Amino acid sequence: MFSFGEKYAGADGSVSEELYQDSKFRVHSVGVVQMVEAAVVMLAGEDSSPLAGILKDLGTRHVSYGVLPAHYSVVGTALLTVLENALGGGWTPEVRDGWISVYQLVADGMQA
Repeated sequence: MFSFGEKYAGADGSVSEELYQDSKFRVHSVGVVQMVEAAVVMLAGEDSSPLAGILKDLGTRHVSYGVLPAHYSVVGTALLTVLENALGGGWTPEVRDGWISVYQLVADGMQA
C-alpha cells in the first residue's frame, strides 16, 4: 500500500523485517501515531473543532498519494488488530468500541 514498503514485500504478502528499519516507514509510523494521539486529545478536550480541518487537509494529501476510500477499512482493520494484540487483556468490548469510534471519526474526516 505504501511506496516505501514495495521493496520489502514478499509475493505471499509477507514483509521483510528490514521494513521496520526503513527511515520513510519510521517517519510515517510516527506521524500516524501522532495524528491518532492528537485526535484522541482533541476529542477528550473542550474544543475539537480544529480536528475537522486537520483531517480534511490530511485526507487531501492522501488522495494525492493514491489512497482510495476502500483503503480506509483495510487500515482500520489493521489498526484494531494491532491494538488488540498490544493491549491483550485490556482489549475489552468498551475499549474496542471506543477505538472504532475514534478511527471512524478520523477516516470520515479524512474523506470529507
